[in-house]
Amino acid sequence: MSSLTRTRCFAVIASVFVLSRALLWTLGIRFDADPLTFYWQFVDPALLQHDYWRSLFYLEQQPPAFNAFLGAILHLLPAHPERGFLLVYFALGLVLSLALFALMDRMRVDRRVSLALALLFALSPSTILYENLLFYEYPLTTLLCLAALFLHRYASAGRLRDGAIFFSVLALISGIRSVYHLAWFAAILAFVLLAKRDRIRQTLRAAAIPTLLLLAFYAKHAILFHNLVPGSEIYKAISLSTLEPPPGALDRLIDSGQISPILKTDIFDLARDFETVSADDGLARISPPPAPTGIPVRDNCVKSTDEINWNCVWLADLAAVYEKDSMVVLRRYPMSYVRAVEGNVGRYFLPDTDGWPFDGRREYRNAEILARPLAASQFLARGSYVAFPVLFTFGLIAILRRRKNPDAGTITLAFLLGSIAYLTAVVLLLTYGDQNRIRTEISPYFTVLLGLFLTRVLVQPSDPVR
Repeated sequence: MSSLTRTRCFAVIASVFVLSRALLWTLGIRFDADPLTFYWQFVDPALLQHDYWRSLFYLEQQPPAFNAFLGAILHLLPAHPERGFLLVYFALGLVLSLALFALMDRMRVDRRVSLALALLFALSPSTILYENLLFYEYPLTTLLCLAALFLHRYASAGRLRDGAIFFSVLALISGIRSVYHLAWFAAILAFVLLAKRDRIRQTLRAAAIPTLLLLAFYAKHAILFHNLVPGSEIYKAISLSTLEPPPGALDRLIDSGQISPILKTDIFDLARDFETVSADDGLARISPPPAPTGIPVRDNCVKSTDEINWNCVWLADLAAVYEKDSMVVLRRYPMSYVRAVEGNVGRYFLPDTDGWPFDGRREYRNAEILARPLAASQFLARGSYVAFPVLFTFGLIAILRRRKNPDAGTITLAFLLGSIAYLTAVVLLLTYGDQNRIRTEISPYFTVLLGLFLTRVLVQPSDPVR
């Protein structure tokens, strides 16, 4: 046990990670950059190449950070951008593996358990699949793990550098996904201020620049688009439009004039073929196309790749009609929302690769290559119905035991549980699907809880949480 130093553990994790990725490459695993052309969260690649800064500035339905990254790679490696994406995601995977071990080790998880769990996480089929898909789930997973690590470092030693990195990582997360909005950032800042009352001035200094940058972005967004959360209109419309009232209910509401016929058009069918659906179903009569703004990312409802541009003004106007009519349905048939939440709960506990890759593609080479280990991991992951509540409860009990004298481990554990509770509530109550995919962002947090649990059960320390 004495020979199992942190340095040796880092060396083992790094070596296994690099060798495993080399082996996976020989087996045929390749980075999937195809989502660049059709994922609706992404700006038209032609605009990222030729109208980069203006498209980012007027991006309404997404925070700009991930699209800024996409455009940067397209500019740096215009002929082979997939190579740049591959290198970045490889680096993210290595950082995630090392950061996860470092976090568990700091949280006083038994070092043998920390090493084993970090290796299992790095080698799991889920990690491999997400690492090789161009989407923001894997970067967010890495950043959330780093946030917890640097929070522990800051809570332990109070160094300004660690605090600044922690809040900068949080700000970057806010810049990637709108779920982690300004109120989320503010709540964490308030939590750290309360938890470390002896370092209030130091905490404010550490958070100053990230907070000002976020405030500037949200102020700009509110001035330009008259809403506070990027994508709130579209996402709310999507979530509400998927409610299922009793058979015939929509027709009765339409016939009575309480709602327009727009809910008869599935919003995802609209996205798949915007021009055809709008012509066939008379969407122009429900919400006339607005006058051009002269800004391609807001005017062009179809990308150069023939996919829908969710940032166009007309689609936002149509989303407002979807939302308005869906609210009428919700008030008349509130049980439709209850049934939707019940479905969300079931999907939340599915393996995070169930339905992979969540975009309708039926054949997927990476998943086919990993078919056997993927099937085994999905079988084990179905125990999450029991494991996740047990681990969360275990962590909560650990916090309650130390609430009168919280230390760095207790503060970090509270951050982990709060993050799990927040994201779980959002995906269960406010999203329309893919709950298991979104849950993967906090998978390192469940891994830390598992490490603490195994340490308590197998090693029996007096208190595994520091």
